[in-house]
Amino acid sequence: MRKVDITVVLNTHNEGILAHPTVLSLQRAKLHAEHQGLTVEVLVVQDKPSPETLEYFSECKMLDFTTLPVSFGDLGLSRNAGTQAAKGNWIAFLDADDLWGLNWLTACHRAATGEAREVVWHPEANQYFALDPYIFVHVDMEDPAFDLLTLATNNYWTALSFAKRELYLSHPYPPTLLEKHLGYEDWSWNTHTISRGVLHKVVPGTVHFIRQKPVSLVRQVENRSSLMHPTGLFKDLIDNRDK
Repeated sequence: MRKVDITVVLNTHNEGILAHPTVLSLQRAKLHAEHQGLTVEVLVVQDKPSPETLEYFSECKMLDFTTLPVSFGDLGLSRNAGTQAAKGNWIAFLDADDLWGLNWLTACHRAATGEAREVVWHPEANQYFALDPYIFVHVDMEDPAFDLLTLATNNYWTALSFAKRELYLSHPYPPTLLEKHLGYEDWSWNTHTISRGVLHKVVPGTVHFIRQKPVSLVRQVENRSSLMHPTGLFKDLIDNRDK
């Protein structure tokens, strides 16, 4: 059996027909990667999916995929489950109402295989659309413009990242704990991995398209005035500056 280079972990919940353009973008990126000689598996993590979402994926024939049903109601824990079930050497996360550019998988794999350090890869830019369109440019940690202390108040990178499967297994995503006002699983995870010596870098010439929704987990977190999970990163920074 041929090894799997990349596992796409596609997180689904309540997207319904909105998953169709996502699947189209995934299919194009997958075919583009396969034309470059890569093997790509698709794992659809169905976390408490709506009936419309179940119906869409039960009838979706344009893409070969494996389904993983879970009942977390939590994006971070769903990503962890997808990582554990994945067969690929590399993991690429996608949410079922967002879109990838054509070259995402191939450009990531090219950048990642040329790097010996532990790195999480992000797109160069995100185009947000729907409610309040804007462009968010990711900053590479090795760019002079990067300021680590800014990470205490702003998240530099979104969750649709690319990295070694072992890295995600070693650093699982934290759960969202609304009752404790703790959330922002991607922000918390980014900060945690940096505290463990992991670099976050951008892949030049790549873009994601992120759909804004009136109801989402991040809006629930914001409405609860939640904070990211605690980390020792900033305490260590302050202690080192005071020495």
